[in-house]
Amino acid sequence: MRKKDKFSFITHHSSLIILFTHRSSLLLVAVFLLALAARFSYLIEIRDNPFFNHPLFDAYTYFQQAKAIAGGDIAGRSAAFDNGDAYAQGPGYPFLLASVIVLFGLKFVFLRGMGLLMGAINCLLTAALGKRAFDLRTGVVAGILAAYWGPSLFFDAEFLAVTSMMTFLLLALLVASNAGLRLSRWAAAGALTALAALIWPMALVAAPAMTTWIMSAKASLRAKFKAIAILGIAILTPIMPVTIRNIVVGHERVLISWNSGINFYIGNQPDAERLIKIRPSFQWYRLIERPLRYGMRTHSERSAWFLKETRRSIGEHPGRWLLWMLHKTAIFLNGYEVVRDQDLYYFREYSTLLYVLLWNKGVSFPLGIIWPFALIGAGLFLIGHGGAEKWRQPAALLLIFGLLYSASVILFFVTSRYRLPVIGIVLIFAAWSIGQIWDIIRRRHIRSLVPIVALLLALGWFCNMGRFKMNTVLPGENNYNLGKIYYDQGRYIEAKEYFLKSYAEDPSDITLLNELGNIAIAERKKEEALSWYDRAIALDPMMPESRANRAATLAELGRYEDAAAEYKKAIEISPQWDIPRDGLEKLKPFLKNAPH
Repeated sequence: MRKKDKFSFITHHSSLIILFTHRSSLLLVAVFLLALAARFSYLIEIRDNPFFNHPLFDAYTYFQQAKAIAGGDIAGRSAAFDNGDAYAQGPGYPFLLASVIVLFGLKFVFLRGMGLLMGAINCLLTAALGKRAFDLRTGVVAGILAAYWGPSLFFDAEFLAVTSMMTFLLLALLVASNAGLRLSRWAAAGALTALAALIWPMALVAAPAMTTWIMSAKASLRAKFKAIAILGIAILTPIMPVTIRNIVVGHERVLISWNSGINFYIGNQPDAERLIKIRPSFQWYRLIERPLRYGMRTHSERSAWFLKETRRSIGEHPGRWLLWMLHKTAIFLNGYEVVRDQDLYYFREYSTLLYVLLWNKGVSFPLGIIWPFALIGAGLFLIGHGGAEKWRQPAALLLIFGLLYSASVILFFVTSRYRLPVIGIVLIFAAWSIGQIWDIIRRRHIRSLVPIVALLLALGWFCNMGRFKMNTVLPGENNYNLGKIYYDQGRYIEAKEYFLKSYAEDPSDITLLNELGNIAIAERKKEEALSWYDRAIALDPMMPESRANRAATLAELGRYEDAAAEYKKAIEISPQWDIPRDGLEKLKPFLKNAPH
């Protein structure tokens, strides 16, 4: 019998338990510490970033929801949750943020620190999965690559759900990869998948991946079906309270969130690239309210309408849609980081670490370098020996999940944030292929190396092709975002400076024209404000925000009849919007023919 290590205090019964006396465990801990050090350095660097204390867009929404929850709005009835509507996004992440607010208060260093800590844990889990799927070398290399993955650094520090979703998802895959047909482990894997899905519903893609892998096991059908049943029950059970909340509070039968329809619609339209660029403004609200014209009132009805319209469009032009899907696949496999609302490459200005770890100069670093190795790794695994037995290995589970998740992103629309959850799998296969290539070099099998190098170069060219680098950042977007921050703080001089810089880059930005008009109002320059609103209306007469802003300004100038006419136009354009109705009601005492 082997002598027990005198420092060991944990039994060997579970292979998921880390024994710190083992060399492999020490290396995995080293990966975690490297990742933590990188993220701590990044946190220090970005503290002077003007965006640090001012989240924007989706991050702002999550932050407001977290504050509401920390203030006692557990059921989501406040304005932060659209006054009790069914959830638009998974509620899990706001609850995580709220727990930090309850513990540490509204301190942004702790709120961003939570994401960075979970990001470091993700690097450890990536390393552990690599070790489980292949070997220790693969795990350590994959973990180190994850530790210094530039896009992860950025997203880990943002108030966005992707990092925390990845933590539960990677842990679920790690548990599943070691589950065999043990029901307790499939229950754990299912529960972790559910927690990931409550943060970001796309995590549910793991369920069919796990089911497929279970079916490949050497066992009776009865044993397989029992494992699948337990997995399904374990996934549905934690989700049910959210579904019940959506029914009781939101009065809609929505499993987790209702936004799948609009996202599917955006990603499969002929003008998808334009739609992806739309900011959360009236242009966005006008888009999501299209189903109202057809009597679709509830969120679930509207989501169904978007799905139906998209299917109709695909059915009418199947060839065009297939070409677009191929194009989106090429975008997915391109190293360029496609973003919405905020430009990752711009934020390199605020961090030396990000400047080094993320760039796009012909080659898109790092993903443009890593994709070729990952694709070769997946290919080597698929053509390797093992037959049916190969599909029972943990690497097969990762590959199945990677393929299904990638397909789901491509089916909707490709952005850096949506692609990030599969990057851990990409790094594992890349690390394994690097190890295989190193072994070939060490053994001096030059003939075997030549086709691999040729394929690497070909894939490197393809994964960095300029035609598939989809830029979804609006001209002047970065200056607009800075101006928005200063405007929200009441610092109108700085706000106007950045808005004017943005205007110089894109004079057709209607949202920006309205912001410039609002600043003129704050500066009591009403005629100047009218000129900005007039420019916005000239570009888009159907923008109700411009009409309502112009009406309010006319009212302040005493031009009540003109103001009333503008309010009426705004009401015609957007009957659901209360502001023009309220404005018109307040004008009635000043109108000659108004009823009393």
